[in-house]
Amino acid sequence: MSEYRNIAIVNDRDEIIGSAPLLEAIEKGLLRRSCRVCVFNQAGEVLIQRRSKNVFLPLLNDFSVAGHVDEGETYEAAAVRELIEELNIRDLPITTVSTSFRSHDFFSSLYKVILPGGYPLIINTEEIDSIAWYVPSEIDSSLGANPELFTPEFIRTWQLFRDKIVGT
Repeated sequence: MSEYRNIAIVNDRDEIIGSAPLLEAIEKGLLRRSCRVCVFNQAGEVLIQRRSKNVFLPLLNDFSVAGHVDEGETYEAAAVRELIEELNIRDLPITTVSTSFRSHDFFSSLYKVILPGGYPLIINTEEIDSIAWYVPSEIDSSLGANPELFTPEFIRTWQLFRDKIVGT
């Protein structure tokens, strides 16, 4: 994660109004765009990442892939870039679950990818500490018992779109 790259800054209608370096945007609480991707395997399990100690909200559980939308990028282009950067997932179909929904300091998009059997994942250890596969009901149980183990954005987005994520 480069804290110096420029990310898209938006207004309260998700219209791009400029850009700013990542750290500056976060420190100032600027409204920005993010993308999240749920990676599923053939058994219907969801890949959950435990964030690296090197990133914001370290060592918390989060979506398979998550990141900011860079200046000049679309939501989907950012999701594809993040899939490559974080897990080396390339050239797989990406399904839109929802775009441009508001959560805290973000307008977010949510996507889904289904890995074919035996697809090799290469974890970017600068951004991800570890990964694990969970059936959706295990995520529900873990969120109920230990919500402090998850990022706030994961909790909110899972609560809003769980059925759509699992059902699409």
